[in-house]
Formats: sequence, structure tokens, C-alpha cells
Amino acid sequence: MDEERVAWDLQAKWVIVGFPKAGTHLAASMIAPLAKPMQSTMSGKAWASAFNDALTHEDRRLSVVAWQLSELQPGRYFKAHSGHSQDLEAFLWFLGACVIFVYRDPRDVAVSLLYHVLSEKDSLIHSGRDKLMALGGKAEILKAIIGGIDGYPGVMDRWAAYAPWPSVPWVFKFRFEEAIASPERVADDLVRHALGRLGEVFGLRFSQPDTAELVQQMVASAGDREASMTYRAGRIGDWRDEFSDEHRELFKQTDKAGWLAKLGYEQGGDW
Repeated sequence: MDEERVAWDLQAKWVIVGFPKAGTHLAASMIAPLAKPMQSTMSGKAWASAFNDALTHEDRRLSVVAWQLSELQPGRYFKAHSGHSQDLEAFLWFLGACVIFVYRDPRDVAVSLLYHVLSEKDSLIHSGRDKLMALGGKAEILKAIIGGIDGYPGVMDRWAAYAPWPSVPWVFKFRFEEAIASPERVADDLVRHALGRLGEVFGLRFSQPDTAELVQQMVASAGDREASMTYRAGRIGDWRDEFSDEHRELFKQTDKAGWLAKLGYEQGGDW
């Protein structure tokens, strides 16, 4: 059997698990030359999340999520805002999915959520917009996003549900900042990761093909960020312009487990 030919004939099943709003759109854009969105027959959308509302963490029955995910076809992808569970991880493994986990500096996530709330674009309407806008100006809204408010957990409380994903060895870790700074390397890693995942599923070892042309297509696709309905700016380090001293201290209080340091965004708590 021609192992290299099989590698390209066997298309991966992709599931992009994103911590909102960490850049799920960017990962989807990057793999566009490899996979097209899978429209769920249940929702009509390319989403199969374990939360009915990713910002309140209102759970969806895992059996419903599994029903949607089971529709996934080779060469297609679903996007998902889904916290980690052993059952979901096991289901995705046996589904043969190539899972991408998207994460970003949680402080920039907070700022992205702030502008999500402030946006009047229909595609960006935050489910708690009215409640948050009633708090007053940007500073008060950002405090609520960081610390949480009435049914909407703060950023780090929401992160706790996603935190185990980066430790799953067969899941691809898509760090937003790396994808912006080194898209060629991340795209190449994604292709090789998919080949490795297919090899795990089918018990094959694929020779490594020349990925240069495909990588360039992926980089170009990722660069077309305006194609995303939820894309705003995607700047790295925006939090420095938006956080006051009060926001900094509040964030430090909510990051009790020291995730900024664990994820490599800070050396410790002195920032």
C-alpha cells in the first residue's frame, strides 16, 4: 500500500474546540484548504458545542453533543465551545477526530469580550449585553467580565472548564499568539499533526510529504480574517491599553490557580 497516497486520500475529521473568544475563527480559517464546515442537521450550523451558551456555561446534554458530532464527515470540521470532560474526550478519540484546542492570553480574551458586548453588529450580540451595558461605561463592564456577574462567570472561572484540554496529548494546541506570529510553522505543524492522528486511527505510519504549497495556502487563508463574522481586531496585548490598576488587581484575584504563569503569559503574579 502506498502510504503517502493514503495519507492524502484519508481526510481528517476536524473539531475546533475554542475558548471564547480566543480565536476559533483563526483556526477555522487556517484549515480551510484542508476542510470545509460541516452543517449540523440539528442546528444548520457548523457548531457542536457542549454549552448551550458558552458565556453562561449552560450545559447541553452530552448525548445531544455526541449526536451532532457523529455527523462529522472526513474533510469537514465542526467548531465547538466545549469544556473538557473525560466522556467527551473519549468520544472524540473514538470518533477519530483531529481536535484543535484554541487558546489565548485570558486578559486579551476579556478585552475581546468587552468589545463583543459593546458591538452592535448582529453577528456579535452578546447574550448578556443588556445586563452588562446597564452597568455603565467600559471600565465597569470590563470589571464584570473579569469578575463575573449574575449567571455569567468571570473569564478565569470559565477557563477552569477548558483548562484540561492543553494536557491531552493527542489534541493540537493552537496558541493564538503563535498562529499570528509564526503562521507558516503552525500551519505545517497542523498538517503533520493531522497525518499523525490519522496514523493513530488507522494503525498506519505515513511518510512525510512536502507541505510547502499547502502551508502557503493555509497561511493565505488565515490572513483573510475579514471573512469571519466575529473577527474584530485580533491584536496581541490589547489588555495593556484597557486594564486599569483596578482591573489588574481584580484579574490577579480571579486567577487563583496561576494560569497566566502556567500558560506562559507571565513569570508570576507581578505584572
